[in-house]
Amino acid sequence: MQPWTDGYVTEVPYTAGHHAAMMPRNLALALLSAGIRPPDLEPGFTYCELGFGRGFSLALTAAANPTGRFYGNDFNPDHVGEAAALALRAGLDNLTVSGCDFAGYRDEDLPAFDIIALHGIWSWVDAGQRALLLDFIRHRLKPGGLVYLGYNVLPGWSQHLGLRRLMLDRLLAEDGPLSRRIPAAVAFAQSVARAGGGYFAANPQAAQRLELLAGRPVAYLAHEYFNQTWEPHYSADVAADLAGIGLTLAASALLADQIGLEALPSDARALLAAESDPVRRESLLDFLTNQPFRRDIYVRAPHPLSAEERQARLWHQPFLRLTAPEFLPSTLAFPRGEIPLERDLATLVLETLESGPATAAELAQGSGVLADLPADRLTDLLLALTAGDHLAPATGIGTDARAARRFNAEVLARSQRDDDYGALACAATGGAIEFDRIERLLLLAERSGADPVRFAADALAHGASLDDLAARPRGLKRRRQPRLFALADSLQPWSAAESPGQC
Repeated sequence: MQPWTDGYVTEVPYTAGHHAAMMPRNLALALLSAGIRPPDLEPGFTYCELGFGRGFSLALTAAANPTGRFYGNDFNPDHVGEAAALALRAGLDNLTVSGCDFAGYRDEDLPAFDIIALHGIWSWVDAGQRALLLDFIRHRLKPGGLVYLGYNVLPGWSQHLGLRRLMLDRLLAEDGPLSRRIPAAVAFAQSVARAGGGYFAANPQAAQRLELLAGRPVAYLAHEYFNQTWEPHYSADVAADLAGIGLTLAASALLADQIGLEALPSDARALLAAESDPVRRESLLDFLTNQPFRRDIYVRAPHPLSAEERQARLWHQPFLRLTAPEFLPSTLAFPRGEIPLERDLATLVLETLESGPATAAELAQGSGVLADLPADRLTDLLLALTAGDHLAPATGIGTDARAARRFNAEVLARSQRDDDYGALACAATGGAIEFDRIERLLLLAERSGADPVRFAADALAHGASLDDLAARPRGLKRRRQPRLFALADSLQPWSAAESPGQC
């Protein structure tokens, strides 16, 4: 296999991460928060991820949303093989994966899609491949459908461009496998910095980034920094490309970005308020925040909601709690700054949600403080708590969790040999909940009836002190209890009757 295909790394598999912003219900809530009607996520909704990497995130999303139909492609055969095997073992009969390139994938037997997702790939392929991505979206996205697009953005990447070029030039000057050349290229850049390189003296953030890179896995570095066609983009240029196929920039996929605008200095907020053009406003925001990565939602023929329609939809959106009240902070920290949290009200919301998911309308039905709150103040609080990862949009009562159980059984079992898969599928939210490896081992021990401390210690490759592990079950129950509640149906052992199907 060649190290690059059309400039994209194929020799080294990517990391098996997941991205909460890509989950269907998170995307729908982000659009609703921005006042745009989201696609209906009724049974049979369709979702496609282009360039899905190792496929873990796509498989998790399919497991957590059994009523949707999921598709995806990647032209790295190792990635496709891993995704197909995971789908087969977990019995995900609502997931179909392909090894076709972007040109061939458009013409496969595919439905029209409610959601098309691309994370990172836009920044990692050349202009010809981006044209193929646009062609696929033009032919395959439904009217009213959305595109999630995550990409490296300028000017936030400007100070790191020299570092990336220095490392790539060094890598191309050497022979051998990428797994050896990449660490050598990072080490070479460190030697330039130690030698008093003027670039690093003038760009201290690049020096800080270099130190962080020295500890990252080769699989991450290969795809994030060493694609030959790697290129960050100005958001206005990306918006122009998408406008050429009839798509409109609608919202940030991160509620934290939307709500976090309140944390910007007053002068910055005034500049943004004075800009009427939405694309220019987002470009201005990039300069004000210097963010290096965007997660945007584009929509074909967006349907703006009136303030009354938006409020009515939010009023009946169910939420499920992920945090115990005692762990609520006094402020919510977002990438754009911190905003104060009405902690007494937030605590009351979380206490009321202890027994399960509820809508704002249901929260307001009782007596007391929540019933007396103005409707928009209550829904704004629910959105802020969701942006802070203390709540999640819920799928409703009676969601089929069998696929999530099978998927989670695979993830927990794999935790005995490595730390690749770091999240579990949650049918109650249609999304993912992160657990570190020790927490996953403790969950696996509990499900199998083993002593949790001894089980986790035996499974860890390098060992961990029993004293350290002994404190984890108690910490797991206190800190993660609401998240475990959210996962309850998705963590039950699956029976032989739930036989895996074909992907």
